[in-house]
Amino acid sequence: DEYNRVLGGIVAAHASDMRFLVSPTLTRIEAQTAFFDKVYKTTQLLALLQEYRGGLLIENMEFVAFESLRGFARAHHIPCRFSYSYWCVQRLLRTLGFFRLKVFFLTFYQVFLGIVSMILLPWKEKPRENIILSFFDYRSQGAGGEYRDPYFQPLIEYLRVRGESVAIIVHLMRSSSPRAAIRAILNIRNMNRYADVVPAERLLSPLDMLRAGIHSLGAPLRISEPVLCLGLDISDMLNWSLREDLCLRNNWFMAFKCRLLSERIFRLPSLKRVIYPYENHPWEKMMVLRRNQIGSAVKLVGFQHTSFSLKLLNHFPSESERALPTFPDRILTTGRILKEEFLRNGKYPLGIIEEGCALRHGYL
Repeated sequence: DEYNRVLGGIVAAHASDMRFLVSPTLTRIEAQTAFFDKVYKTTQLLALLQEYRGGLLIENMEFVAFESLRGFARAHHIPCRFSYSYWCVQRLLRTLGFFRLKVFFLTFYQVFLGIVSMILLPWKEKPRENIILSFFDYRSQGAGGEYRDPYFQPLIEYLRVRGESVAIIVHLMRSSSPRAAIRAILNIRNMNRYADVVPAERLLSPLDMLRAGIHSLGAPLRISEPVLCLGLDISDMLNWSLREDLCLRNNWFMAFKCRLLSERIFRLPSLKRVIYPYENHPWEKMMVLRRNQIGSAVKLVGFQHTSFSLKLLNHFPSESERALPTFPDRILTTGRILKEEFLRNGKYPLGIIEEGCALRHGYL
């Protein structure tokens, strides 16, 4: 509770700065950052260092915790030995120069995907009542080669029975190589006989991808004031984790890419709602923020699509985040039990959590 309250308070206090709203560390995307574990373990190791009498060996140290302990040892004149080559490599991976190089290659790879998608896939801006945002990988192909959505297939079939038009916009997963990406795009082209499905890159222009990359370069974030949590000033650890958000994770590019994608989606004719898998990730918040800025009447529905651990704190916003404009109009849970967990542990705006049903894992 204290950890959630402290980081949630930082986000709420700087809500006018979009970087705080989409930071994986500050918004507790623990599956990516594991920052709570790092803070908790560091408090235990610091207690050992304070009782230091010599001969303490710490192995398999994660870099954020390592830097915190190294700084403590240096400040208290405690001798320590470590792999200098390991330290140099880890510092290099977290430099802005490395980050800019990474953004350069990521941007032009996305431009490449967009050009390939434009060549291979048709897309007409015809009226569509429902857009479903999903992810494309090996689970997306049925036994007969047809498209089968790994998150929303029963819902897609239900909407079709009701006579409502549905388009599925997918983000390509596990397509880090050009060959794998082209294969996925060709598969999607063949599946268009069965479903109106298109990769997100098809809706974005090369200029959009360049804009996303440029915005990403302006995302460095640093906390200057002390941050007290679990009896420890975690500001140094926090800043290292914020640096990792930038240099080691792709959240920033994905978030800005989805912001531009949202602009395209919300201007589609006759669109009523956008449905997406809800995990309260940065790209989802960017979409909600952009919808609000545009003033679109399109409804956003997040589907809490699978089970989760109570350690995945992104599902549980703090009290200070309740009023932030980053939540969809409705969040549907996979049943009553998970709805109760959301309401018990998360501070959501009143009335947006509703009980739904399980839709996933039909491909198993």
